[in-house]
Order: sequence, then structure tokens, then C-alpha cells
Amino acid sequence: MRWTLGCEVGMFKSGVDRAALLLALGVFTIKAGLAGYLGLIADEAYFWLWSKQLAWGYYDQPPLIAWLIASTSWLGREEAGVRLTALLCFGIALAALWPLATERRLLVLGSCLPVIFGLTLLETPDAPLIAAWAVGLWAASRGNWWLAGVASAAAILSKHTGIFLFPLLVLGARGWRDRRMWGGAGLALALLTPHLWWLSQHEWVTVAFQFREGLVSETPPGLGGVAQFVVTQMAVGTPILALTAMVFFAKREKDLIDRLAFWTSVPLFAFFAVGAYFAPSEAYWTAPAWVGVWLTIARPPDRGWRAAWASVSTAALVTGLCAAHLLTPLWPFEDDPADEFEAGRSLGEAVVVWSYPVGSVLHPPAPAKALPVWTERYQEAAWIAFYVDVPTARAPGCGRPDQFDVWATPNWESALLLRPARGGDSTCFDAEFPDRSGPTVVQQRRDDGSIARRWQIYEVAR
Repeated sequence: MRWTLGCEVGMFKSGVDRAALLLALGVFTIKAGLAGYLGLIADEAYFWLWSKQLAWGYYDQPPLIAWLIASTSWLGREEAGVRLTALLCFGIALAALWPLATERRLLVLGSCLPVIFGLTLLETPDAPLIAAWAVGLWAASRGNWWLAGVASAAAILSKHTGIFLFPLLVLGARGWRDRRMWGGAGLALALLTPHLWWLSQHEWVTVAFQFREGLVSETPPGLGGVAQFVVTQMAVGTPILALTAMVFFAKREKDLIDRLAFWTSVPLFAFFAVGAYFAPSEAYWTAPAWVGVWLTIARPPDRGWRAAWASVSTAALVTGLCAAHLLTPLWPFEDDPADEFEAGRSLGEAVVVWSYPVGSVLHPPAPAKALPVWTERYQEAAWIAFYVDVPTARAPGCGRPDQFDVWATPNWESALLLRPARGGDSTCFDAEFPDRSGPTVVQQRRDDGSIARRWQIYEVAR
């Protein structure tokens, strides 16, 4: 007996496909469990806040992530509900690459690459970007330029990195020979028109922000930045898998799918490597480039099967250890990344006591007389909005520019002020709120009793 998935899928033994499907179900179950257990990181809460005021664009990123979160608002104020579309994006990416892989068990294990597994667990713009990138690969491999155009528009509406997808697909598939390619490009442009209009009405703020964040620095890191980029990419992809993919890219004869995997990954890595010379880079910016690596590992050459299995097994082990650390800390870190997942809950539990009137039930929905909260950074404002359900805003002039600069500034008569605790009395609040109570320090504690974070809370009235 043989299985097929869709009219385009090659034939494989049913036992192998069944094993791959069961493995995929296991990976998805683990991701779903983590999605419901872990608290929201600051950026997820920030994007959730966007979903309450839908628009065709935002200060930091394009709008798709806000729309996706809004589509699951009927599930209520739950972490699993917020992250549902990230899990769906993982499923879409896996399904799109499934017919392109020659060994589907490698494909499923390859989805446990730290960068792929992590970014399709969290509700951030990288999840729909990865899904759109994978769909674009499938569409171009079948000559379906209309779908490639839709995928490219979705990629750009996820993050502006998506602007590279369509040109790279054309290069990989040599699509300039196909007149339908122009139709796909036109469709992508038409789908992007509302977002482009929004940008034109807001001084192209998202483009300017991305340019400043990724390509411009007053103190360029130079070759040290490039070296750091290489090290971080090896870390998020694991060294064995990264080196194996490089060998696969270099040594085998390339068919259409291999060319697409190469052209949608290697040039993007090169672009961000050059960018790292001029400005510090973040490890996850190359997330879509790892989709091509993921596919390449699932298409090993005849003499590369052992290397492919070793690389994906190592990557899955690293991801498993990281996931276990999020559940029960395995190593002591002074600045533990796992703290980010509990910070919002801890902060919410502290702030709700100060914001809610005496005698109120201390959980959302907030009572009518709950105090709103000014914060110094968007991170705390987003966490408090999600976990405490009171109006929040970043105070004018505090922190880096963000979406709160686009929204109208509230004029509250009385409120709380919150900032990360640190020495000294001067804060960016001083000019706007010179008269306030003394600070109360609240803390986020780890299970072992050590302190992860401290914040200061003030009361203020105009």
C-alpha cells in the first residue's frame, strides 16, 4: 500500500509516511502544551495589544500579526488562544514542505530546529513569515505564480523581510521565463496596497524603524559584528546542522527544488551577514532563511543520510533541552531567558493589588474604578494590559519610540507609574509627573527564591 498527499506528492511506503505523521503529531502536541503553559513574552503581549486597535500598519511591524491574534479573540484572554495561529502557521509550513521532501521523517525532526520550533511557538511576526516562506517555496516549485504572489504579500505583511521572497523565488525557479510570474507579482502588489497607503499616511514609519534597527548604527560593529552573526546563527540552527546544510548546498547536483531552497536561504544569510558589519543584528532576523535549510536537510544526497539524521537529531535534542529548561530550570543563569515567560504574570499579580480598589476580586475583568498605569517601557505596558486588564500606556518621552507614539496619549486624572527598579531618583517621569508617592518595589521571584526582576510602582494624581 502506498500513500499520496495531494496530486503533486510523490509515492512513499505507507509505513514511512505513517511514522512521519505520528512524529508530526507528537511535535505538534508538545508545542500546543507549551503554548498553553508558558506565559506571554513582552512582544506577544504587545502584539495582542495591537489586535485591540486593528489598522493597516503599526510603528514596529506590518499588520498581519495583529489580525491573526484578533481572529482568535473569541477564545478569550488565554495564552493558548493568543498563540493558536502561531501553531497553525507551523502546520502550514510543515504541510507546504511535505511534498517537497524526499525523507519526511527528517522534515518533521528538522522542524525541531531551535529557530523554527521556537518562532512557530510564539505569536510573533516570524511565525506567519515562516509559513508564507514555505508556501512560496511550494508554489514556485509547481509554477503557481499566483499563489507565490499571495505568499509573498503575506510574508511582507508579516515582516518587511518578506520583500525578498518573490525575487528569490524567481531566481531559484528561473521564473523570468514564465509570463505568469508577472501576474503573481501584480497580485502581490495589489494585496499590499492598503498597507502601502497606510505607510504613506504615516511617514513610512515602519520602514524607517526597520531600517534604523537593522542597518544603521552610530558605532558600526565591523568584522566583530559579522563574527558574532555567524556564531549566533550556528547557535540557533545548531553547528552540526548548519555545517551539514552547507555541504549539501555546495556538493550535490541541484534540481528545481534544491535551487529554490538555496536561493531562498543563502542570499538572505549573506544579506544579514553584510548588515551585521554596519549594525548589530538579532539572531532571529534570518528566520525565513532557515526554511530553505530545513527543506535541504529533508532532501539528503545519497551519501548524506547519516549526516542528515545526525544533524536533525542533535537539533531536536537541543530544542528538547531548551523546552525542558522552560518548564524546570536545568542550569542557573543570572539573566535566564526563561524568566521572560513568567515576568508578565508576576508583574500582573503585583500591579493588580495597587490598581484595583480595596475589596475587588483580583483578576480580570478589571473593576470600573481600577487605576490605569503609565509605564517607562512598552513591555510592561503590554504585560499589564493583558494580565491586569486595565488601561495602560507608555509615558511620553520614556523608552524608545513605539506604537504608543502613534496612538493618542491619554489624560488620566490619577494613575500608577511603573518602571524597572534601579538606583537613583531621576526618571523620565519627572517632567510629566513631578508630584508622586514614594516608590514601592515589587519583584519577580524564581522557584528557588532568587530575584529575577524588580520594578518600582508610584501613585500619581494630576
